[in-house]
Amino acid sequence: MSKVYVKINLKPEWLGEHKDDFIHPSVVIADLVVKKFGKAVAVKTENASTVILEIDGDMVMPKEVALFVGAIIESRYDEEPDAAITLSLVDAPSDVEDKKIGAIDISAKKKKIRLSGDSSDDGGDDAFAKLRLFGREDAAPTAGESRNKELDELINDIKSTPGNIEFLPLAEEIAKTAPLALKTNKKDVFLYQSYLFSINDGYGIERYVAQLAKLLSVTGLMRFSGSDGLGYFNITDGESMNNCLNRISESRGGSPLLALIDISEKMTDLNTAEVKNFIRFLANLKTQNVVYVFRVPYVDKDVLSRVILNLNDLLYVRPVNFPPLGLSELKEVAKKELASYDLSMD
Repeated sequence: MSKVYVKINLKPEWLGEHKDDFIHPSVVIADLVVKKFGKAVAVKTENASTVILEIDGDMVMPKEVALFVGAIIESRYDEEPDAAITLSLVDAPSDVEDKKIGAIDISAKKKKIRLSGDSSDDGGDDAFAKLRLFGREDAAPTAGESRNKELDELINDIKSTPGNIEFLPLAEEIAKTAPLALKTNKKDVFLYQSYLFSINDGYGIERYVAQLAKLLSVTGLMRFSGSDGLGYFNITDGESMNNCLNRISESRGGSPLLALIDISEKMTDLNTAEVKNFIRFLANLKTQNVVYVFRVPYVDKDVLSRVILNLNDLLYVRPVNFPPLGLSELKEVAKKELASYDLSMD
């Protein structure tokens, strides 16, 4: 099949809803696609409204890439793909270079390209003209697949936890879209993602990480083995980096691990060779069996942007901010922490 070019147009009205996103949707899509398919896909163009992908048709089928892009829109943004983006497919580089791709009707390019890797799929030209790029035959979960009681209780617990302004929407997004991700075998979109928690000391990060681990467990995305499934790593020097990498390496073929990696002391050193190599090793060790939660203090947007930029060189990191709490909210956090040990403040 050789090279195939796919153009992803982000619809203006949908982009308007995400103009304040910390990471622009085009960056999210391009980053996740490259991390998923590696050398089989290259990003030729990436701007505010367009992503053009060059696909090696001998390594991956274009439909597989299209399905993955659709899964990103569904799981990351809780949106129907058709409402957010359109795709055009061409089989000649000149179509990209002379800008014709934006006006192409995909049915006009049907003669040489087939999106299905199944040789038994002999729908002819009409099969291409009527592409179901996103597998919309996969309907939403039925009533019998609704969230179970344990999941509802967990969401309510998160709602009652102070400081959940960004964590609660993340939790509700995962809870809502996990059933479809499992049904359509697209859970890798969740599990390729890492997180950056921006939260101050004493604000209950351990509780939030435990809630995230439980959320991934009760939704069926991952199954953690109690406390053995959680690892805390405070990165201060080379030895702490090696300990972290060794523990993660051990988990790759065993039980799932949620790794809380505190990089607070290395925030200003992210451009150094030592820290870059550490992040590179983390990226190489990343599998669907490991979830990374990086932690830094609550900092201003510019500082946080630089941290995200450095991490996103090799990983896809989603920021979650936990603004400072008032005195009454801090007391609520303390009460919840004590209650988890069957203690009280009385």
